[in-house]
Amino acid sequence: MTFVGKGVAFIVFITWSLLTSSVVVASSIESLTWLPLFSAKVKKLQPDIACPQNQILGLDVDKHKAALKADIQKINWDLNCASTGTSGASKPRSDTEKKNPVNLFLDKLSAIPSVTLRIKTINLVSDLIKGELSSALQITKTDTNVKVALNNALFALNARVELPSQQLIVDASLKADVLPQYIHLTKAQAKYLNNEIHLHYQSDLTRWHNGTFTINWQGSIADISEAGSVSVAGDIDLLAEKIKLTTFVITAKQALVTISETQAWKSAFIKLKIPEPTYLDYGKMHSKHLPLHLRIGSSLLLTKVPRGKGQRIEKQKLPPLFAQALITANKNSFDSDISLSVLNQKLLLELLIKPESIQLQMHNNQVNLVTLASALSGYHESLSELEVTNGTLNSSVLFEYSRADEILTIESALATDNVQGKNNDILFAGVQLNSQFKYVFDKHKNITIAQDIQTLTAKSLFVGVPIKALKIDAKLNAGKPIIQHFKTEMLGGRVDFDDFSLHAPSYTILNVAGISLADIFKYSSYPEIESKAVIDGMLPLNLTEEGLEIREGIIVSRYPGGYIKVPESTVIKAVGNGNADFLLMMQLLSNFQFDTLQGMIKYTSDGESDIQVEIKGRNPDIVGSPPINFNYSHNENILKLLRALRFNDEIERNIKERY
Repeated sequence: MTFVGKGVAFIVFITWSLLTSSVVVASSIESLTWLPLFSAKVKKLQPDIACPQNQILGLDVDKHKAALKADIQKINWDLNCASTGTSGASKPRSDTEKKNPVNLFLDKLSAIPSVTLRIKTINLVSDLIKGELSSALQITKTDTNVKVALNNALFALNARVELPSQQLIVDASLKADVLPQYIHLTKAQAKYLNNEIHLHYQSDLTRWHNGTFTINWQGSIADISEAGSVSVAGDIDLLAEKIKLTTFVITAKQALVTISETQAWKSAFIKLKIPEPTYLDYGKMHSKHLPLHLRIGSSLLLTKVPRGKGQRIEKQKLPPLFAQALITANKNSFDSDISLSVLNQKLLLELLIKPESIQLQMHNNQVNLVTLASALSGYHESLSELEVTNGTLNSSVLFEYSRADEILTIESALATDNVQGKNNDILFAGVQLNSQFKYVFDKHKNITIAQDIQTLTAKSLFVGVPIKALKIDAKLNAGKPIIQHFKTEMLGGRVDFDDFSLHAPSYTILNVAGISLADIFKYSSYPEIESKAVIDGMLPLNLTEEGLEIREGIIVSRYPGGYIKVPESTVIKAVGNGNADFLLMMQLLSNFQFDTLQGMIKYTSDGESDIQVEIKGRNPDIVGSPPINFNYSHNENILKLLRALRFNDEIERNIKERY
């Protein structure tokens, strides 16, 4: 029997025994049916010879006319001691007594005169109690009701039996913060206990075990909120150990959860409730159908960022969340189907808890990236310019924890289909992502990579220059991504590299093949320049803590060379700016036929480029012009140039759309 059950049994026993006077003395084992008929003083009563520690001390009965007053100084009661029952042959119970014990009890109560019973001290001992729990009890019986008041350091209980209507009403308040002093709890459990828990129970006494109840609590929820509350109500059958829940609500206002030393999560409110009445078999710890709704309001991710000698708090808005769960549970398993609604999307999950494992699985969910991008735009500044006009994301994720081996396995499969749109002024179309990985974490935090396949393709991108047929094969590599192979088509040629880690420091060679010199000038600061040549090259890529760099990249023209034609009317005048020597040199380039072009390229992490080019050739339009070695140096911020090219392209597209 549980601690609560033993306590209830003890109170019922004392009430029944002292009001009906069927208490026995261990030495004589005789019925004391005479006790309520006279005034009497009894120093010691032992209800059971098998449990000598269970004693009633200092019983003082005072009968005055039709009223009876009884005082007890102390009761010592060991709930661990098993009773042997009353000695001697018991009187057989009649059929009426067997069928209607409550009616029999009420009949006996009606025959008893008005009674006031006060017990100064009741000392309870149990394996479930740390030390000893001392209580005071008062029972008052009148012609219309019986009242029981039990008080101690842990709880206060007031019970009332209305004799005419045969109604049982019980109100109790439990001091939750005192509970760890009497019950064996861990520190992790005890920190959630504070303030008082209020309980109410009401039933027809003829069916005392079947009634209605409410439980209410307000206080702080450790590590979550200083303003929490719990409200539970329903119908209960104490004998069948079944509950019909009509109300179940947990709320937390101004929730604040610490994630790490530098991050915390804050929400205006959290609310968990049942949306409809539900049935629980708490005796068997079983539920066939337990629906739950969870609402989390708009929230913030708070991050501490160093600033000079102090620090500031960065606030990142997060969207509200609504979850529906349908739970099936018993002593050995817990299965919950969850529907999660966030950012105008619905995700389906399943949580399965067994003695040997815990599984959380996100089923094959399809996310509309158009509505997702639109919803995300209001929560992060970097996404405010993201516009997706087409595309879906299919996802499946599994988290599985083996309790015996202490092994966590994470499997994920993500795939996008024909994503199209723009971010800022970068255009993208036909984007396909295929991501599959399986990681295994053991109890020593070692990681085994069972699968890691990441593929990204795009039909076209426009970053200032058009990019086509992009393909990236990569590995996430447990948080340190590696690009295994990269290739794309741009400027009439092809660019590729292999084995490049995105975790600094890293190094690889960017291969350039078949690039059109005409396309280079087309997307340069001087698109009026005409040219023809095919360029190849090798550019060493270095990833440092500051960013991406190119050191001493080499480019060369293919045989047989090519030409450069600089228009005199525009470029020469603009670049020359009145310098006679420079104007003469640029005139040589008005139709410069070259057989050799080679250069060196440098690029810094902030976008600055340094291009040194050497061209060997001549201008056939200038009579007697000798072969010329032409050295050209050019510095430009590539990032700014690409941004300007994207801006010009957007203006051109807007004009075409309007006119």
